[in-house]
Amino acid sequence: MINGYKLIQEALKQDALNGRPEFEIYKVSNGGVQNRGILLCDANETWNEQRRFVLRNLRDFGFGKMSMEGLLVHELDELIKHIRLRFL
Repeated sequence: MINGYKLIQEALKQDALNGRPEFEIYKVSNGGVQNRGILLCDANETWNEQRRFVLRNLRDFGFGKMSMEGLLVHELDELIKHIRLRFL
């Protein structure tokens, strides 16, 4: 167990604490492969490649732009209206 800001900072710099533990469920959910996908992958070359791919494609849909905020607010307003009409 690590507690305290300084200890956590030092622990995060250690290579021994990088990556994810090896659980069988990771292999089962990834079709027998240990490091695949964004969520269950270690921070390695595969992860960096997939992260770049995801960010590039999200940017194409407006991720990180102010215009996206307006679209999200509008969609949330519509969802709230739908929920109120249906359930209240």
